[in-house]
Amino acid sequence: MRIDVDGAGFLTAEHALATGNRRCAEHLDDLTDALAGLGGMAGDDATSADFAAAYDTASAEVVAGLGDCVTALACLGRLTATSRAEHERAEAGAVLRGVVVPGAVVAPDGEVSPAGGPGDLGWVAAMPSPPPTALGGDWSAVPTGLGWVIDLIQGFAWPSADVGELRTAGATWVDCARAVADLTSDCGAAVRGLEGEVSPEIPLAVDACQEVSDQLAAIAEEAYGLGRACEQYADQVESHRAEVVALVVQLLAETVVIQGAGMLLNSVTGGGGTVGATALTGTRVAAITPDILAVAARLRAANEVLAASVRNASVRVTIARGRLEKFRYARSGGLSDEAGQIRVIAPRPWDRGPGWLRTHEVRGSHTIERHVGKTVEDLLARLRSQPGISFASSFADVPAAERAIAQALRMRGDDVADWLSAGSGKLTLHATLDDVTGVTVSRTAHHTTSNVRVVLVRDHRMDDGWRVLTAFPDV
Repeated sequence: MRIDVDGAGFLTAEHALATGNRRCAEHLDDLTDALAGLGGMAGDDATSADFAAAYDTASAEVVAGLGDCVTALACLGRLTATSRAEHERAEAGAVLRGVVVPGAVVAPDGEVSPAGGPGDLGWVAAMPSPPPTALGGDWSAVPTGLGWVIDLIQGFAWPSADVGELRTAGATWVDCARAVADLTSDCGAAVRGLEGEVSPEIPLAVDACQEVSDQLAAIAEEAYGLGRACEQYADQVESHRAEVVALVVQLLAETVVIQGAGMLLNSVTGGGGTVGATALTGTRVAAITPDILAVAARLRAANEVLAASVRNASVRVTIARGRLEKFRYARSGGLSDEAGQIRVIAPRPWDRGPGWLRTHEVRGSHTIERHVGKTVEDLLARLRSQPGISFASSFADVPAAERAIAQALRMRGDDVADWLSAGSGKLTLHATLDDVTGVTVSRTAHHTTSNVRVVLVRDHRMDDGWRVLTAFPDV
């Protein structure tokens, strides 16, 4: 085993990661500060609810994902600093005739205090709050002089989104996305520094930096998509508002003609014509109502399509966060043959911290995507779209899913061990717990359940050699 470490490469990596850590935290602060004043921008009418809900989930997930990136960059920086210190301590321990390796100071008690040791660079932590909800209305956008006519249209509500704030939010997300994407250059600088050292832990450290870089790029891409979705939503609202205004203006123009005819009839009939003109105007309002409701229906459909794309973005960010989760639990190892070691580990499945399930949402695993946080309506929709399944189910949220799955794994630990040692293919575990695991929905009824099903697949890239392919409350 060859080791050739002078520390300069480690220091380069430390400083690059510290720069990325601080810049990421600053971009996150800028984002949350800008979004804090943009609550209630999506509207609160029937056309906006779906988009507002999807945006709220996705924006909170992206903000949390950026917080995870801050943590991951700090983690990698500390690991790199610790590894450098271990190398310097090992070198300083090899003292011959009072000569000590330069760059390290041996204290009287024999401890080594390397120059620029771990912690010197001031690593930044982040605990971001989710952005305010997008649900809310801007009724000042109703055109002056037309509101009273719009109020006569039964079943129609003016699209109440704040278009200006939507466009501001869109620009904010796009600016943030570009800034975050640039952070990959800090990871690249760290990699170049590490590649200048020769030690067994360097390939793992390089891979870890590249992993963080990849997830920074992935989250930046979804932040950009969220910005574009806000802009597209604003465009749709403006376009459909213009259609409604055109219909109302046409109605008013025709009404003026009718009222003019009413005045003429009134002079001849002594007032009877006014009643007829007013009734005829009411008839016209009723006549254009289907056209205006059709405009609203098209807007709602367009917004639902846009909301679906935003929900998909949220799932992709959740997957990226899962890949960053291990850095929250990372620690540096001890010396081995004078080599600094970097290990990125996570607790075992039955002793994990919050968020561990996200690390399994890779390579086709889909517990969170399909079986967490779904409403009864969501599950019924799945049954309609998949006639081949007899029921659909959902955990209430990610923590509930993690608790149920972890408990099932503890209960069936021997089965998992036997499968790993001798089995092949997938392993399906069934367990009945003491507490409710979630809700199941059939085509005729729905109810809560205490059962859970967990399906495992072999995966040598996971620390335990397996991955949760799917898990859900069982009938």
